[in-house]
Amino acid sequence: MKIVHVSDLHLRDHLPGTSDFPYRKSREMPDRLHELLRQIQFEDPDLLVISGDLLDYPLDEMDNPERQAQAEADLYVIADMLYPLDFPYVVLPGNHDQYEVYHAVFGDLPVEHTIQGYRIITFCDAEAADHVPERVGEQRDRFERVLQDDDPRPQIHIQHFVIAPEIDHEYPHNYRDAAVLQDQIVHSGKVRLVLSGHYHSGVKPFQTGTTTFAVIPAFCERPHPYWIYELMPDHVQFTAKTLLPVGRELPVF
Repeated sequence: MKIVHVSDLHLRDHLPGTSDFPYRKSREMPDRLHELLRQIQFEDPDLLVISGDLLDYPLDEMDNPERQAQAEADLYVIADMLYPLDFPYVVLPGNHDQYEVYHAVFGDLPVEHTIQGYRIITFCDAEAADHVPERVGEQRDRFERVLQDDDPRPQIHIQHFVIAPEIDHEYPHNYRDAAVLQDQIVHSGKVRLVLSGHYHSGVKPFQTGTTTFAVIPAFCERPHPYWIYELMPDHVQFTAKTLLPVGRELPVF
């Protein structure tokens, strides 16, 4: 089972301007994503994961109809690139996405896949008013169900926000009850791999019990990282790759 993981595109194409942070190359993202999808064809993956912050939506204009229309057009830029792929993909929103617009474009994607004998389970969580991520309501109910059901297949959990490790940063990256979520996952013995984005510096995969947790760095920042996981019977093999050689700059268009 081979997974290619990328996160935090912060793309803008139809949306005007760019990220407030100049090192997030929002306006380069359509070209960079196209190059990534071309490049990973040679990896022959079983699954592509894009774990949130698809767009760099202007957060002070969440209810602006013009911005929503532009965001929808930008999500279709992504969707149109993904549609021809000959392997499955997971696409989740993050805190820099407009959730209603995301659901209008990607809402028909399944929340669970079966690939190579693994249950791939996705969670569409959101931040609370204080910017702390929460897993509540239907998402929490489904999380607890899959950890307790009788299905013997190993699971892979995917979300935007960070369950583990604890991130020491001025902006909250961990779920409000991340320690509880981590404890439930590890003690279930059912989850082989937990994939997140959100924390742009990333955290290399580490194992707790029989579960490997991974937090990938942001693709929007050079050298545009993507990670590959190969699930073996007794371990997860991990390879970190970048679209650019480290230190190389692309021309600005």
